[in-house]
Amino acid sequence: MIAIALLLLAIGLSLIITRTAAVMLELTGMSRDSARFQARAAYCGVGYASRESDGIVEHPLRRRIISFLMLLGNAGTATVVATMIMSFTKSGTGTTTTAMKLAAVGVGLLILFVFAKSKFVDRQLTHFVQWALNTFTQLDLNDYVELLNLSEGFSILNVEVQEGDWLSGRDLMSLALPKEGVLVLGIHKKDGQYVGAPTGTTQIDVGDRMTVYGRKAHLEELNTRKHGTDGIGAHLAAVSERAQEDEGTESEGRE
Repeated sequence: MIAIALLLLAIGLSLIITRTAAVMLELTGMSRDSARFQARAAYCGVGYASRESDGIVEHPLRRRIISFLMLLGNAGTATVVATMIMSFTKSGTGTTTTAMKLAAVGVGLLILFVFAKSKFVDRQLTHFVQWALNTFTQLDLNDYVELLNLSEGFSILNVEVQEGDWLSGRDLMSLALPKEGVLVLGIHKKDGQYVGAPTGTTQIDVGDRMTVYGRKAHLEELNTRKHGTDGIGAHLAAVSERAQEDEGTESEGRE
C-alpha cells in the first residue's frame, strides 16, 4: 500500500506542478484555458504545432517555464510508471490483493479528480501560487513587452489592492486614473470574477487585482499609494505631470 500512496502522491504533485506553471503562463498574458493546455501538454511531453506554441517559443519567460516543465515532466512520468510497477509486483499479488490495490488506486484517483475539478480548490490554489511566486521568486511575471510591443518606459502591471490603499473602496470614476495616464484593462475580483474593460461605476475593493497600463515608474508608485493627504497629493501631482506631457505633445504637433 506504500507504493500506491507514493503513486497517488506523484500524481497529486504532477497536478500541482502543472497548475503552478499554468498560473505563471497566465500571468504573462495568456488566457486561462490556453495556459492550462500548454502546461499539461509540455508536462506530458506531447508534441504539437500551433500559433500559441509559436508565441511561447518567441517569448523568453514562457520559454523558460515550458522548458523547466518538460524536464519535470520526464522525471514525473518515470516516477509514476516505477511506482505503479512496484505497487502491482510486490509480494502477495493474489486475486483479492490485486483487486484491493486496484480499488485503492481508483478511489485515490477519484478523490484527486474531484479536487482538481473543484472551483473552490482551484481558486485557493491559484491565489496561493500567485502569492508564492510574488513572495519567493524574482520572475518578471508581467513580461508583456514582447507580446504587446510596448514602447520603452511603458508597461502593464497587476496591482494587488490591499487594506489602506488609495485605490480601495472607490469606483473608477472617482479615481480618475485616465487623467494620470493610467488605463485599467481589467479587474480580477476577490471572488474570482473577472471584469474586462471596466466602466466608471466599477467598484474597487480590497483583495481585487487590477491590470493597468501606463508608465512603469508611475504604475509602481500607484501600487504603493495609500489613503490620506499623501495619496491625494500623489494623485494631483500625477495629473499635473500628465497634463504637461499632453501640452508638450500638442506643441510638437503644431511645430
